[in-house]
Amino acid sequence: MNLYSTLQIGDYHINHCEDFLITKNIGNDKILCAVMDGCSTAMDSHFASTLIGKVLRKIAIEIGYKELYESNNNLTDIDAELKSIVKDVFKELISLKNQLMLDEKELLSTLTILLYNKKKTRALF
Repeated sequence: MNLYSTLQIGDYHINHCEDFLITKNIGNDKILCAVMDGCSTAMDSHFASTLIGKVLRKIAIEIGYKELYESNNNLTDIDAELKSIVKDVFKELISLKNQLMLDEKELLSTLTILLYNKKKTRALF
């Protein structure tokens, strides 16, 4: 399966692209795709988008390792798995917010996320 993507800095964003894009395989059967769109009125919104993307990458890698070593984890429903991923993202963000003493305005970003199961040819946004 070929995935094509593009990311471009906006016309009014002269210093940074406020968006972030991630496509990550989870094991052999699933693909996680996400777009983070920084909020222009936030503080350093490129940071929030990038941070969320890095957190999602970490979660995808962890899920892949769990599936590799726990054979019963493959039976998880895609709906439950996507909910679990989103829950983990917010757990990580809360932890990072506290560790780095970030203001809420430094974590504003829109997240659009897709989980696609290649075997079942089923996707969920």
